[in-house]
Amino acid sequence: LQHIGNNLIYLTKESMEVPYRSYVIDSVPNSKYTTNFYPDPSLVDTRTTETTTRYIDLTREVTINQQDHTLVYLRQIEDSGDLQPTERFIKSFEQVNRFENWTGSFALTDYDVKNEVVSFRREIDGLPVFSPSDNETVSEVGLVESGVTHLKLPLRYINTPITMEENASEELLPGIEVSDRLLKELSPEKHDKIEDLTVGYTWKESEEADQVIYFIPDWYVLYDGVWIEFESLLEIQGEVAYGF
Repeated sequence: LQHIGNNLIYLTKESMEVPYRSYVIDSVPNSKYTTNFYPDPSLVDTRTTETTTRYIDLTREVTINQQDHTLVYLRQIEDSGDLQPTERFIKSFEQVNRFENWTGSFALTDYDVKNEVVSFRREIDGLPVFSPSDNETVSEVGLVESGVTHLKLPLRYINTPITMEENASEELLPGIEVSDRLLKELSPEKHDKIEDLTVGYTWKESEEADQVIYFIPDWYVLYDGVWIEFESLLEIQGEVAYGF
């Protein structure tokens, strides 16, 4: 049991074998979402650029970004009403469960108190999935008593698993060793910015096939509010220390 940031975390004493995963990725046609948000399409103004399609009426806007593979929904609601945190989390989960096509699980990952936005992160086999921009892995929900005011969704989701070579896995360092290296290799003021530590999967695009995504096991550190790979954090801090 280790005290990291404000959390008490159980860390492994031995190294771990975590399997690689790979899937064919699929996405949902725009029409599925626009039909949900706009029951009467005759009132919707559609605007298209090279990378985005925007659907707009008097109170709502849906932006689908084909480059980032994300959907952002915004709605103006005059009568907001207050929600208790528990009710907000439950209703936010219901909205993500309604629109999210991820075949794995997803879990609460953040709550922006100022903007009242709840975020959920995708998981595989109970392990969180991370990507550089989080566009592929995190959904956001903002709502008030009378409805949803903000929604951000990843549009691509895992569909068909691909069989990799037998016993393809990554041997990860023991959690205790990861924690010790962070303590030794980071300055005290930088170590104080560590908030959490977990094993997760890295979303990696295949260079050979556009529709294939690899999921690579790794240790992740929540550093100053941002999840970053353990080795990458040490490399960045090393470059700063040597003036690179």
